[in-house]
Amino acid sequence: MEATWGTISREGLKVYSVTCDTLGLYARSARDLALLADVYRVETDAAAPPSTLEGLRVGVCRTPEWGAATPATRDALDAATRALRAAGAEVVPFDLPAAFDDVYAVHRAVLRREGRSAFLNEVVTTPGIGSFFRDLVEGRPGTDANGRPAPELGVDDYRAAYRTADALRARIDDLQQTVDVVLTPSATGEAPVGLESTGSSVFNSPWTLLQVPVVNVPGLTGPSGLPVGVSLVGRRYDDRHVIACAGLLGDVLAPAA
Repeated sequence: MEATWGTISREGLKVYSVTCDTLGLYARSARDLALLADVYRVETDAAAPPSTLEGLRVGVCRTPEWGAATPATRDALDAATRALRAAGAEVVPFDLPAAFDDVYAVHRAVLRREGRSAFLNEVVTTPGIGSFFRDLVEGRPGTDANGRPAPELGVDDYRAAYRTADALRARIDDLQQTVDVVLTPSATGEAPVGLESTGSSVFNSPWTLLQVPVVNVPGLTGPSGLPVGVSLVGRRYDDRHVIACAGLLGDVLAPAA
C-alpha cells in the first residue's frame, strides 16, 4: 500500500524526492493494513468504509502507458473487472484526459531534479558508487522507462514539470469524484527474471506523482505462475476507503487464500 502523500511521517527514512516519497506498507491482508492505519492515525471521513462490492462504482484506468502492458497484465485487469461485475459493482471506463499523457515524464523529471540534492553527499563521499546516482547528481539524463536515452532537461523543463504536476493533482481530484475507486494495473507483467531490475514503474509513477492512496490487490497469476496484481486507487485522504475496497476485491479474487 502507498498511502496518501504526507499521511505517514517519513522521518528517519532516506529522502529521494520530497515531492513524491511516500512510506509504503506491506501486510498479509487488507485487514492488517487497516490495523496499520489505526497505528499511524490515518484519517477517515464520516462515511463508513464499504462492506460489500455491490453498488460500488469502479472506474477502470489503463493509464497512458497501456501499451507497456504484457498479456499477463491485460488478462489480470480483465479478470478483476469480471470479478467486480459478478460481485455487483458497476464497472465503467476511467480514461485520463490528454493532459495526463506525459505524467510519467513529469514524474521522472521531478525525481531527477530532487535526486540531485538528495544523493549529493553519497556521491561525494562514496568512491565507486553506482552510475545511477552519479548521473542524478551530475545532471546526466540516463535512460527512460524503455531503456532508451532520455532527453536532456534544463531548468525551464523542471519548472514546467512542477507546474504540470500541480495542475494534474487538482484535475485527478475532480475526476475521481465520479467513481468510488479506480482499478488499474500494478505492473507491466510478471516479475522479471534475475536481480538486475525490479521491472518498469510506468503503472506506478502516475499515482505517486498525484499523491493519491494506492493498494495492490493480489490473487491473480500469469503464465509462469507468478503473481500479477491489480491496484485500487482512491482520492487523496480516502486511504481507509481504498483499503476496504481492496479487501473486498481480494476476497473475490482469491477466496481460498
